[in-house]
Amino acid sequence: MASRKLFLLPGDGIGPETMGEVRKLIAMMNAEMNAGFEIDEGLVGGSAYDAHGQSISEADMEKALAADAVRSGALGGPTLDGIGVAGEGPHTHGACLEIDTLAARSELLRRLILRLSEQPSRDLPFRRAASQARDSL
Repeated sequence: MASRKLFLLPGDGIGPETMGEVRKLIAMMNAEMNAGFEIDEGLVGGSAYDAHGQSISEADMEKALAADAVRSGALGGPTLDGIGVAGEGPHTHGACLEIDTLAARSELLRRLILRLSEQPSRDLPFRRAASQARDSL
């Protein structure tokens, strides 16, 4: 079976704990089902900011772009395939975004939409919506 590259971003708060359970599940799937998952991990959110002075390092962004799938833990707000909007005060009047992260995150979203729109319709119920989103890119 072909290998699938998973890039894990445990994030902050309870994220590392929940990602530990994801690791166990992936190990079980590899052992019992020969799933072929290869795991790499990086930092995102507060842990990345503490380590690198930004919400995700360039190296981890490159790994995320190269992965077949990205999974995130808790980041303090909603995420899409592990890379959500970075900023402070989500869902409050004081909400703000880290502008320097938007281009890379938008690129991840664009690539995700393109991948989803290329999937056979029987395997992905959202193909029509992904195709429409792709057409508007």
